[in-house]
Amino acid sequence: MTSNAPVNVLVVDDDRKIREMLQRVLSREGFAVRTAGSLDEALAALQSASFEAVVLDVRMPDPNGVERSGLEVLSFMRNDEGLRSIPVLIVTGSELTETEEKAIWGMHAYVLRKAEGHQPVLEYLKHLTSTPKPGQPERSNPS
Repeated sequence: MTSNAPVNVLVVDDDRKIREMLQRVLSREGFAVRTAGSLDEALAALQSASFEAVVLDVRMPDPNGVERSGLEVLSFMRNDEGLRSIPVLIVTGSELTETEEKAIWGMHAYVLRKAEGHQPVLEYLKHLTSTPKPGQPERSNPS
């Protein structure tokens, strides 16, 4: 059984240009994209909507310039039974710290460098969403 419903993806990044570029590229491929420019927006989105995947920047300053971490989103997802199985694509411009690496252990997460561009993000999301989880109906490609 296949579904033609769009795959819902949450893109979380403090860089407006990156959010807009990913929204444009993923939407063109048939994904339903919601963006969040802060960790607070991301947490609110996760509480109010359903997503099949999350694209997450790790280091994001809050509006006051205080450095915060996408680990807050991962921790929230890990502690919510309904969210912990959602795949997370962590996109970062730098190496992960040991603390960040430990935080993603046990999560359905993949790390990608921002310098690699949007194509690996698209390929990863297509792969994730074309492979059904056990007990779920097969989903058609979002294109």
